[in-house]
Amino acid sequence: MYLHSTALAVARYRPLATCIATLLGLSSPAAFATNRPVTSCLDDGTPGTLRSVIANASTISGDVVDLSALICPGSVITLQTGGEGIGINQNALTIKGPGAEALTIDGTLLDTYYVNYSNVFAHFGNDKLTIEGLRLIGGHVSHRSIDGLGGCVYSTADVSIKDSIITTCSAYSQQASAKGGAIYAKGDVDLTSSTISASSGSSSGGADGGGIAALGKVTLTGSVVTGNTLESGSSVRGGGIRAGNGVTVDFSVVDDNTGTSSSSGAYGGGISADGDVSLFYATIDGNHANSDVSSQGPGGGINATANLTIANSTISNNTARTSAGVRMYSGAPGTKTLAMRNSTISGNSATDATGGLLTNAATVKLYNSTIAFNSAGNGATAAGVVLHAVISPVSATLQSMLVSNNSYTVSDVDLGTVNGASVTFNAGPANNLIRSSNVVNLPNDTVFGTCPLLGPLRDNGGLTRTHALWSTSVAIDNGNNVLINPNIMSPYVNDQRGSATANGTLDYFRVSGPKADIGAYEVQKTEIVFGGGFEGCVPIEA
Repeated sequence: MYLHSTALAVARYRPLATCIATLLGLSSPAAFATNRPVTSCLDDGTPGTLRSVIANASTISGDVVDLSALICPGSVITLQTGGEGIGINQNALTIKGPGAEALTIDGTLLDTYYVNYSNVFAHFGNDKLTIEGLRLIGGHVSHRSIDGLGGCVYSTADVSIKDSIITTCSAYSQQASAKGGAIYAKGDVDLTSSTISASSGSSSGGADGGGIAALGKVTLTGSVVTGNTLESGSSVRGGGIRAGNGVTVDFSVVDDNTGTSSSSGAYGGGISADGDVSLFYATIDGNHANSDVSSQGPGGGINATANLTIANSTISNNTARTSAGVRMYSGAPGTKTLAMRNSTISGNSATDATGGLLTNAATVKLYNSTIAFNSAGNGATAAGVVLHAVISPVSATLQSMLVSNNSYTVSDVDLGTVNGASVTFNAGPANNLIRSSNVVNLPNDTVFGTCPLLGPLRDNGGLTRTHALWSTSVAIDNGNNVLINPNIMSPYVNDQRGSATANGTLDYFRVSGPKADIGAYEVQKTEIVFGGGFEGCVPIEA
């Protein structure tokens, strides 16, 4: 697990997320909701217990079941040994606790096998279940011939988790599929200032979402999805998150999640999504897509099938059978766009094919970003970036991109195309540094064969890790900032580390000298840079 990112998600991201939520009115229950206090820490169905308050006929849709004043021995409510989880029949309900560190609801002792449900909460309404200020642990579902859905939280509609921790949950099915080790929803899942961790899904018939599985959209704001696992003899999708209608990751971390298939495909160690995916100040680190089948383990960090937008984010140290960092591959590529700006893809490794980024999107826009130190096995078209134009043509715009130090075996191949004649690149000036490429129609001003003298991936300020430029790097003052033109994309005056408003500390300007630097990182006038200690460049084969 990338501890630096996870710690920052709590210390830096969450206060920002709370401010955003407050401004949007997301932190308050409905104005006319009735408060239903829980007064007992028992789970025997007697009046005042959590179970009885939820089941009471007077508790109606939209109410708040309030545990915020409850003080329990050991700060735990232990659900009944040998019993079922807590069913929720209201269409919409908020369950509000005193804080994740102050109260835990423990489902470990619920029935293990073949009961109707042993999730901590099972929501059967058609609106939204909201859980706020609680820690949920130990929920589990285990079935023989039907799907195991939502280890700790199951919903037939939407789920919102706020200021909460959900951990050590599991979903299992012997003969069918497992979906949502911690959370399963037939609608959307929203996480705000919350953590989903150490949960698992396993089955013989396929598995989705070691942490979260949703038929709708998954949205993370100031949250962490970490250390979840997914395992099946059939295909698996999303070691951390699986979404049927897109994923948004803002000011959040998805790290150390794993999807493993012993005889089929493993798609997305961190995230697997149909629908659009958007990252903003996100870290996707140390996730794994493990498959024993050649060419069937794509997207160690992200496996996406629709439009993909990456901004001010780092995708690093993910592993996969193929396409380790990011795979954005669509069956209808002619309608899809991949856009990346002010971001870093680094240190990802694949057994086969591409280490960094592979896409067949019809439109590819890469601006002011660094793609470096990714690796892949023999036979890769390129270890850093591959533009796959076999199904339909690709139009690629590269501006002020630094693509270097990517390798397979003993060669350094940073950028390549499949069926390269179908890829059209923008004309210059483009101010790119691409150390090695098999592409012949790149902009004429592209800098080739030069080591950019990058520092190691680390905390250089801001919310996500970056590669600094050392003092003699040719990337300094040789880039551009075409993004400042609002006719191309939104005005952008900062490098990957962003503004003080976003990162809570300092402004890191995109242009801090005569010209912008190439890549995600801009050397600031007040920074001290060094002439040595940079990461070495792999020799380029003739």
